[in-house]
Amino acid sequence: MSLNVQVSFPLGRYHATPWDRHVNEGAVEWPPSPWRMVRALIAVWHDRCPELDQPDVVQVLNVVGASPTYHLPRSVAAGTRHYYPGSAQQLPTKPDTSKVLDTFRAVDPAAVVQITWPGELSEQARKAATVLFERMSYLGRADSICEARVVTPALSNHPTADPPHEVTPDPDGELALLSPGLPIDLGQVTVGTDAMRSAGYAQPKGSHLVRFRVSPPLERSAIRATRVPPSRRPNPTVAVLAVSGRPAPMHELSLVVAERVRSALQSVYGQRSDRATSPTFAGHRAGVVDSPARLDDHQHLHLLPVAGADRRIDRIIAWAPEGFGPAEVAALAEVSAVYPPGQSPGRRQPPSGRSQRQAVRGLATFHVVLAALGEPDEILAASSGLDLVGPSRVWRSLSPMMPTGHPNRQDRADADRMGGVSLRFVRRRMAPELRYRSKAEPTSVEFLDQPPRPAQRYRRHRIGATIKDARPATWLRLTFDAEIAGPLSLGRFSHLGLGLFEPEPSKIR
Repeated sequence: MSLNVQVSFPLGRYHATPWDRHVNEGAVEWPPSPWRMVRALIAVWHDRCPELDQPDVVQVLNVVGASPTYHLPRSVAAGTRHYYPGSAQQLPTKPDTSKVLDTFRAVDPAAVVQITWPGELSEQARKAATVLFERMSYLGRADSICEARVVTPALSNHPTADPPHEVTPDPDGELALLSPGLPIDLGQVTVGTDAMRSAGYAQPKGSHLVRFRVSPPLERSAIRATRVPPSRRPNPTVAVLAVSGRPAPMHELSLVVAERVRSALQSVYGQRSDRATSPTFAGHRAGVVDSPARLDDHQHLHLLPVAGADRRIDRIIAWAPEGFGPAEVAALAEVSAVYPPGQSPGRRQPPSGRSQRQAVRGLATFHVVLAALGEPDEILAASSGLDLVGPSRVWRSLSPMMPTGHPNRQDRADADRMGGVSLRFVRRRMAPELRYRSKAEPTSVEFLDQPPRPAQRYRRHRIGATIKDARPATWLRLTFDAEIAGPLSLGRFSHLGLGLFEPEPSKIR
């Protein structure tokens, strides 16, 4: 009869660093490897139940060291950052702090990990296994408090995870877990890391990596399980992506943040659609992929990063006036990690060549998750704490606007400037900008009296371009005869975070 065990984590956290990975790589061994389970049981045996007979314990270890089948509850990768002062920290001229990433899997405290090992145990060995697992107080790192118990096959056939992730041995699987050699050699599985390295071994003697297949994949299905708020329309036009990172990107990097999110969305869409390209995400209609002209009157995707009080982006508004179809909504719900240019999952070498030229200083990997889906008046109105809709007669810049077109001789001679932009040039270009979006012309276009910060601090050139390609940008206030409704995003790169306007608070109806 197989050995069936249930393990739960009352604190909702599982801490364990995979074999041959550094703690600051932010990786978590999930599920617990057979090697880790064997060593945990040996520690329990020596510290908490030394009265158990060694032959019975070794029989249990030989079963636990084999490749099991796991049923995992839903979980997500999470972590915190800590700085520890070193011995030289007291010296005023020599800061000494070490950064440590505490990464873990967050799980429901009521959920259980179910593990099934093939193999037969004698009656005495099964009693020993029951004692060993019941006295196991943690698994992985010491703060991974756990509760474990041996269960009957009838209980193990009814996993509590909804939906469970089944992890099964498979030579072609994508997950590799360290396993001990069988039969168990207590000297080999209890060797210390220093002694192993001194003997010239890269991994413990007798151990080997066993490959497993995870179905469905952990990260993708965890994000698919996120509940998406319902929309009143079949094709919603607005999605809010919540942003998390260590640290989150600065608002000044809105342009490249939006570029990377759009690239991630297209990647997820292509994976789901046999490498097809979404016209809504790409900004062109089917059949005119090679056309540089925008033929949809700005009805495609706008990605509008919004910052909190600390000037760091905490949400990204995805807005497409033409609406998101089911495939686009699925991509919005599934996208998770967004990597800087030149980086990708599993890449451990620093970028070089073209990737290095595309690097963006201050931009680290961040994560997004779909937080809301619907219409502008549902989730972007004043009642939500983020008003980008209005309606209002007066609108002011929330991010710098970069005018399209080129200044003429009179524009270049204009002395009324801010951020290197002529007010005459802006006024001249504002009419076509608003006409493209079916908006009335403003009665007044003026610079903001007190800009939040110089527009030159914002990234104004795309990934792969240089600072020479950046055009001047400025902060504006627009006044109209009648109230207009937003969202309102104008100028160059208005689909990528620049030129976003908000209703002036005192002028909202």
